[in-house]
Amino acid sequence: PAGRRELDRARCRVTWTGRNFLNSHEGEVAVAGGHVDCDAGGLQGGRIVLDLRRLTCADLAGSDLHDVLIAHLESDDFFDTERWPTATYTVKSGRWLDGAAPGAPNLAVAGELTLRGQTHPLDCVLAAGSAPDGTVGAQGALAFDRTRWGVNYGSGRLYRRLAGHLVNDTVELG
Repeated sequence: PAGRRELDRARCRVTWTGRNFLNSHEGEVAVAGGHVDCDAGGLQGGRIVLDLRRLTCADLAGSDLHDVLIAHLESDDFFDTERWPTATYTVKSGRWLDGAAPGAPNLAVAGELTLRGQTHPLDCVLAAGSAPDGTVGAQGALAFDRTRWGVNYGSGRLYRRLAGHLVNDTVELG
């Protein structure tokens, strides 16, 4: 259906996964707000704002290491949330994919991610649709190279002899 729809922050869920040489960590990042703009043909634009000061790490929940990791992610080694407390994904356009099976990715989204004050293109494919009550929803995942946005800590491509401080450059969002 055509129109602007504000995101229901209580129902939105954004997950993250980061990896290092031997481990991975995953958690959630809070949705601060956003909207999608639709016309009769589908998604025309929108944005989602993520509150990087509200990160959690599910695999370390209840552990003293949880707060240590979150503090490190909030530091200038990673997201520098004191200077850049939010990240924004801006939808530039959406295009329905022909022949997609129900429940399969059916929407190609062209967008941009703004992180640490830098904006770069970042596209994704989603499974999207609407329910009989008019609720619009989408699910999907995207991966990006954090170093394009200046998040360089532990990058094996940029630094040598990192040993246990090696962190994969790719971050995944769901």
